[in-house]
Amino acid sequence: MAEGLQETKRSGVVALFLGFLNLAAFSFLSYLELPLLRFIFPILFLWVLPFLISYRVEGRDASALGLSLRSERFSLYLLYTLLGFILTTLLLCMEFHLRICFAGEPLGEVLRVEEDLVTGLLFQIGGIGLPEEVFFRGFLMGRLCNWLGEEEGLVLSSLLFGMGHVTSRLCQIGLDYALSATIIGVYASLNGLIFGYQYLKTGSVLPSAATHISLNLFGARIVNAILL
Repeated sequence: MAEGLQETKRSGVVALFLGFLNLAAFSFLSYLELPLLRFIFPILFLWVLPFLISYRVEGRDASALGLSLRSERFSLYLLYTLLGFILTTLLLCMEFHLRICFAGEPLGEVLRVEEDLVTGLLFQIGGIGLPEEVFFRGFLMGRLCNWLGEEEGLVLSSLLFGMGHVTSRLCQIGLDYALSATIIGVYASLNGLIFGYQYLKTGSVLPSAATHISLNLFGARIVNAILL
């Protein structure tokens, strides 16, 4: 029993350390603005590293990263995906409104939409939506929940998720828009709570990944229609 608890704590500490390392590394890459490194980093850090630790160090399989799919739960996956997308889109509408009206961020910057959905979808699957869910929910949150408890793991992983968005945004646009970056970080943390709750209720990161990807691809388009 004591050995099992020690192993759980060790896994949680390693995951937490990698969470802060991810925060620092991604912020630094955002500051450098090197497209090649920003493409390679998610592959190495968000994909390879969690799998390497899960398989080679912990001796576990992909289900330990939340990559599980059970046919009898399809209706549950769909329900939480739809509810998650509705909630996160409403939060996005509030975030855009605050960034424009209170933070003074230029309208064109906030409401900018990428046109190429195919390229965007591939990028979301390979570098943003899916790997972020594998890392922040399946790897980080899963181990923090085992170590600290579900509520603590959910909150802590969500805060790290939000902090990453704050620091990377500040590195991109500078301190002139610190308020806007803070709003983005709060919004991302709230999203993290939603994504994490989806993971807890379904036992899979696929519903949260589907919500995350759909939000990044279509959320701004929907909010544009509402705000404009």
